Amino acid sequence: MFIGDDEKKRYVIMGEAAISLLSFKVEISVAALLGRLAEMGEKEEDDERLLDIWATRRWLQRFRQRGQATEAPSDAPDRVQCSGSLKGLADFSLDEVAIAR
Repeated sequence: MFIGDDEKKRYVIMGEAAISLLSFKVEISVAALLGRLAEMGEKEEDDERLLDIWATRRWLQRFRQRGQATEAPSDAPDRVQCSGSLKGLADFSLDEVAIAR
């Protein structure tokens, strides 16, 4: 299986968010990861990394949108499970950000 550069960035950013949650002893869930990624994005000053963070959030939101489904998207890592809800995250979409790029 080939993993492209965009996927590698996504996994690294998601790993950073997960490690941050673990350091605060927060249970890792899709909702917690989305929240932490939003916090990371709010503090990020580098535009390219900000777009990578929002791309990671957008990818991860697909898990949340499946609700209680047991199936994950075909490109999902085996260890991620669906759970949680999305509250208080950014008001703009990645599409709007990408257009401004």
